[in-house]
Amino acid sequence: MKTRFLCQLLGTQYPIIQAPMAGGILSADFIAKVCEFGFLGSIPSGYLSLAQLEDLIESVKSKTDKPFQVNLFVDHSQYPEEIVKPAEVIELEKSLGIFTSPTCSLPHLPSASAIIDLVIAHQVSVISTTFGVLLDEEYQRIKDAGGKVMVTVNSCNEAYQVLNAGHGDMIVYQNSLAGGHKGGFTDADYDIDDAILTLKRDYPHTPLIKSGGIITHQDIMLALEQGFDGVQIGTGFLMTQESSASETYKQALLELCDDNQLMQTSSITGRQARGVVNELAMLQLSESPTFPLQHYATQAIREHAKRHDLPQYQSLWAGSGAVNITSLPQLADYMFSLVNG
Repeated sequence: MKTRFLCQLLGTQYPIIQAPMAGGILSADFIAKVCEFGFLGSIPSGYLSLAQLEDLIESVKSKTDKPFQVNLFVDHSQYPEEIVKPAEVIELEKSLGIFTSPTCSLPHLPSASAIIDLVIAHQVSVISTTFGVLLDEEYQRIKDAGGKVMVTVNSCNEAYQVLNAGHGDMIVYQNSLAGGHKGGFTDADYDIDDAILTLKRDYPHTPLIKSGGIITHQDIMLALEQGFDGVQIGTGFLMTQESSASETYKQALLELCDDNQLMQTSSITGRQARGVVNELAMLQLSESPTFPLQHYATQAIREHAKRHDLPQYQSLWAGSGAVNITSLPQLADYMFSLVNG
C-alpha cells in the first residue's frame, strides 16, 4: 500500500485506523492487537470518567509499545446534574416495566482540557476529535507536546473551517455510509467523496482519511485509488469475534439484508446517528433533548434491553457495509484480509 506520509505521521505500517467506537465495545487487549498488527488502534474517551480513561490508556500501553490514538468528544457546554426525560421515553419505560423516575442524573464527565492533559502526560502521539473543534489553546498544547490532531468532518465546509484555522494535522472524512454518530460539528449535510477530495487542491500535504462503507481490502484499495491517504473502519472491527459487542448486537447485523434496514436517528442520543431500524430508533419525540442529554434519558431502556437480549430497544449502530458481512471472523484473520485481500 502507498500513503507513506500518513503512515509516518501515525507511526503505523498500514494507513488503516480502527474507529474509536465508544460504549464498551473495545477492550484494551483488542486495541493493542490492532496496534501490534500495524494499524492505528483507537481509545474512545466518550462516556468515560478521567480515571476510567487513564486505566484504559495504561492497560493498552502495558500490552503494546506501538502508537495509538485517543478520541474525544469536543463539547465545551455546561449541563445540569439532572434532567426530565421526554414523555415518550417515560411511556416506553412504563411499557417495559422499568419506570422508576421521570428524571435521570447526568454523570460529571471530564472536560476536553482535562483529557488533553491526560493524553499529554501519557505521551499519546495522536488525538482525534468528534463533534467539535478544539480551542486555540487546547490545540497548541497538543502541538507543543509533539502530538498530532485528527479532526472528524462530514463536509467540505467543516474541513475548510478546520484547515483555514490551522487546527488539524489530518482530516477524517466521515461520509453518509458510516455507522454511529455523525461526527462533524455543524448542521451541514454530508458531502460526496468527489467533493471532499477537492481539499487536496488547496491542502495537498494534509492527509485525508475516508470513513464509511469500508469493510474489505477492495474497499480500501478503492479509497486509495480515489485519492484518499487512508481509511478508518468501524463496523468491520465491531463484527469480529473479539469485539465486546453483545451477541445480540452482532446477530442483528448478520441478519441485515439491505441498506433499507438501516436508518439515521436522533431519538436515541439526541444526535444524528446511523444504525439498525428498531423500535428505539423509530421513537417519535415531540421534543428531543440534545446530545448527550438524550443519551442518558434512554440509558435505562438500553441497559435493560442488553440484559434481556431485546434488540428492538438497543442502539445497534452500523454502517452500510454491515449488509455485506456474513460471518464473524477472528480479529487477526480480519486484519490479515484487509491488507492481503
